[in-house]
Amino acid sequence: MARRWYRISRITTCALCMCLVVAAALASTARTWVIASSDFGSGKLDGAALTADGAVTIGPMVDHQFADGDPRVWAGAVGIDSVAYVAAGDGGAVTQVSEDGKTSDYFAVDGGSVHALEALSDGSLAVGASQPARVFRVSAGVAAAPVALEADYVWDILPMDDDGGLWVATGDPAAIWAVGDDGGSTIVYSAPDAHVRHLARGPENSVYGGTSGEGLVVRVDGAGDSFVLFDSPFEEVTGLGVSNGDIWVAGNPGTGDAANGSAAAANGALYRIAPSGVVEQHWEATESVHSLAVVGGDVVVGTGQTGSLHLVEGTGMRRLEELASNQIGTLVPQAEGFVAFGSNPAGVYRVSATPRQTATFLSAVRDAGVAAQWGELRFAAADRDGLQIDRGVQLFVRSGNTAEPGDSWSAWAGPFEQNVEHVGVPAARYAQVRAELNSNSTVPHVRRVELVYVPRNSRPVIGAIRAHPAGVVYRENATFEDGLPYAQLPATVEARLREQDPNAAAAGAAGSSFRGRPLFVAGQQTLTWSASDADGDALEQQLEYRQEGSLDWMPLAGALEGDVYVMDSARVRDGRYQVRLVVSDGPDNAPGTELSATSGAATFLVDNTPPMIADLRVSQGSGGSRITGVASDATSIVLRIRYSVDGQDWHTVLPADGAADSASEAFEFEVPTGTSMVVVQVTDGAMNRGADQVSVQ
Repeated sequence: MARRWYRISRITTCALCMCLVVAAALASTARTWVIASSDFGSGKLDGAALTADGAVTIGPMVDHQFADGDPRVWAGAVGIDSVAYVAAGDGGAVTQVSEDGKTSDYFAVDGGSVHALEALSDGSLAVGASQPARVFRVSAGVAAAPVALEADYVWDILPMDDDGGLWVATGDPAAIWAVGDDGGSTIVYSAPDAHVRHLARGPENSVYGGTSGEGLVVRVDGAGDSFVLFDSPFEEVTGLGVSNGDIWVAGNPGTGDAANGSAAAANGALYRIAPSGVVEQHWEATESVHSLAVVGGDVVVGTGQTGSLHLVEGTGMRRLEELASNQIGTLVPQAEGFVAFGSNPAGVYRVSATPRQTATFLSAVRDAGVAAQWGELRFAAADRDGLQIDRGVQLFVRSGNTAEPGDSWSAWAGPFEQNVEHVGVPAARYAQVRAELNSNSTVPHVRRVELVYVPRNSRPVIGAIRAHPAGVVYRENATFEDGLPYAQLPATVEARLREQDPNAAAAGAAGSSFRGRPLFVAGQQTLTWSASDADGDALEQQLEYRQEGSLDWMPLAGALEGDVYVMDSARVRDGRYQVRLVVSDGPDNAPGTELSATSGAATFLVDNTPPMIADLRVSQGSGGSRITGVASDATSIVLRIRYSVDGQDWHTVLPADGAADSASEAFEFEVPTGTSMVVVQVTDGAMNRGADQVSVQ
């Protein structure tokens, strides 16, 4: 029995510890970039493999051969002399590729195309031609008379256990045929599907078949009796194999038209059918799965769109290699490895059981968000048995200020063969790590790499600070509602609020905003702002204010949380004021490294004094009594003048100049004969009210 071609490694977790060096000009909070597990998969593996439990190691040796003019490889086989046979394109030609990579024409069918090849133990090659379906036995490039089958396509050929016969899978119609060495043929199974795509040998001269259309896995025994083992979720079974009694099934949910070989982007999966008949999903791929082979007891699958090779390892999958072809359509086992046949571009890849000499892992680029000091690097390596080693791994680090590495980046610093306190690359926003593995003495496994960096402190950012219309507050909770005499927004205040912010809410039961429902409370001034820190540092916030004309800022409120402050404007004298916000990231930075920011100033008016009425007089009018006077306010404009006769409804009066738009407005109006008392009320721009009354004789 051939030895297993690839040893499944056992790797222990590497314990890593980090220390911290802080420069005085940097933020005091260091961060650690950890590369482990799936992070290795997001990097570039050049000759490196990724184990099922997330360690980077050295992959198998791969010899890339064959570059045909047609990018599509339909089938491949490997003879007993290690010659590879390739069927590419639709011309029906078969090319042979020697072990040293030399190519030559071997055989061509007359009409149709070749979708199935199988190397036989006597040194001949079985060739399955399509449209129409025929099977050729070819020796030294010369074919015996073909066996014609009543079908359009031949998809797979498998030698029988005993008498030199062949199992043949066909499509249109879907069937499994028994073809004898004498040229006789018999249908042993007709599938309720479009195509039988793949075959695998079962016990006692039985055969397993995988179909396309319904994605069935069926067992057919030597007597021709059939039994469906698995009605898969696939549209097409793309690979079958048997290892230690388990049946492994690869497939895709949808693969397009199987007859023309179109590939789909749907993610495939791998299932295992135990001898008991229990079916379990072993792996869900991140791309389509196109092939499967059992190599020395190990299960290997080939994928597309990245053309990767994966190996079943315990309960997971080891990523062996990413090949130059986008789809790996056929895998053929050999005694010391296997051969992979790929498309787009066409390729033959001889994958050895022996690890290659060197491999490289290149990480994804790390974005620190801002310029950062890149400091301590720590990593640990183990051999395949999990024992700690101090050889076989070299790390390199580089930094730059562009998202894509290029000539503007620093040179690679290193090699680092052990932990270092400082990698010595320039302070920059981006960094990248490269690991070079060497198998001179052992095959190293790197499970985790850590690089400490300290971002340079970013200055906090303040959005615009806003002074809302005087008296506007936002109802948020019961405590606030119970503590203030809130009222509906006056129409004039609502208009100002909408003018300031068209998205602000209207008054009334339906009125609301992200801050709550806007209401009116005299003597209150609401201030709002926004502040943020790119580093995520906690911020100290304080408000400062000054009266217009003053040069000195005075503290208004400190230790603020959130982004809203309601000021009791009755505590300051009337006048026009400016307010600004000052923030600092001091709580999360060492003394001397903190940064602060100051907003621009917002202006608001404090007017808590009611307007006055002067010279309120009564004289004879044309149809009654004429009332005259002057309304004025020391701080804001006269907004509205109205009067009430003998306690009745209010009547609005326009100022003498026709508009309420100044701090002093003369007014005049007449009341009917018989009036006893007139009350005049004036409202200023801050919604303060003043009143006076006069007796009418």
